Amino acid sequence: MKQSNSLLVYLALLIAIAGVVIHAGAVIAGPSWYAFFNAPPSVIASARAGTWLAPVNTLIIAGLMAICALYAASVVGLIGRPPLQTQNWFIAIDKWWLR
Repeated sequence: MKQSNSLLVYLALLIAIAGVVIHAGAVIAGPSWYAFFNAPPSVIASARAGTWLAPVNTLIIAGLMAICALYAASVVGLIGRPPLQTQNWFIAIDKWWLR
């Protein structure tokens, strides 16, 4: 892989890890973090009320970002190749196009 592309993948890896930390931290820190990071009002209200909407959705997003970090780490060779790597790229592209 070219050096510049490798640096971009490392940057993507760091951004994904930061996203995981921020989302997991929001569940632990509570409504003030949701508000600070501009979560939708319904999510902030859920965090204040103690319902399941905020933590479950936030942890789902953190999990998806962790998967992105896993794939980025595999591209730069930090870890081995995850299963179904090629198929998952096509699934991700299809979802992006449908969006």
